Amino acid sequence: MNEDWMERPRKTIEFEKGRVGELFGTIDENSSLVVLNTFKGEGENIFSKVQAQEGVPGFALLALYGMNWNDDLTPWRVPPIQKKGEDFKGLADSYLDFLLKQVLPRFLEERKPKYFAIAGYSLAGLFALYSIFRTDLFRRVACGSGSFWYPGFSSYVETNSPLRKPDCVYLSLGDLEKRTRNPFLQSVEEETRRIEKRLKELDIDSTFVLNKGNHFQDAEQRMADGIAWILKRMSTYSSKNSPLDSKEIS
Repeated sequence: MNEDWMERPRKTIEFEKGRVGELFGTIDENSSLVVLNTFKGEGENIFSKVQAQEGVPGFALLALYGMNWNDDLTPWRVPPIQKKGEDFKGLADSYLDFLLKQVLPRFLEERKPKYFAIAGYSLAGLFALYSIFRTDLFRRVACGSGSFWYPGFSSYVETNSPLRKPDCVYLSLGDLEKRTRNPFLQSVEEETRRIEKRLKELDIDSTFVLNKGNHFQDAEQRMADGIAWILKRMSTYSSKNSPLDSKEIS
């Protein structure tokens, strides 16, 4: 194991609105950079769990936390889906702009990874998939228990195409997640399968894994499994079609 990877985190930067980024691993041209929207303390755990899996190539993990999940990670405004709940403000485009123009330039510092990937669990999984329809930067996507019940999202995926065809997309869900009284959340498996079908229609290398348990069971391990899967896939990366050509990183 590369001893440099054991430094946790290698770099921490605090941004506006209480948002924080932590870098685990080293960014260089031989390693990928995985962007993970998560909670405080989970980045190190997930990084270690990915490292522990056999056959994972070199990578760095940029864990971001402190965002408002209901607002920053949702694509459009939706009213509360349960009593005493809050609106989802749909500020994903603004948050993505913040990620591309403020966060990544601060961590890259002229260093370039082999490619960029994006990952997330729950609403962060929703954001991860949504992001490839709004930017051409991310080549691989891992969505753990993605909140694909989100009203209108599966239809959006079915009627749009990613700005750049990704190398691969990983989807996972707990087999008990649909067993809920909430009519929105009940649809999550059906909507995830709709999205999986659409990805296949677009000839995108993808998989859908149905894990045992509910939404909260083994969340860190599920996320690590998804990241490990996308990192180990055969690459279609080409220097002639480099994600580093994206003009969206300031």
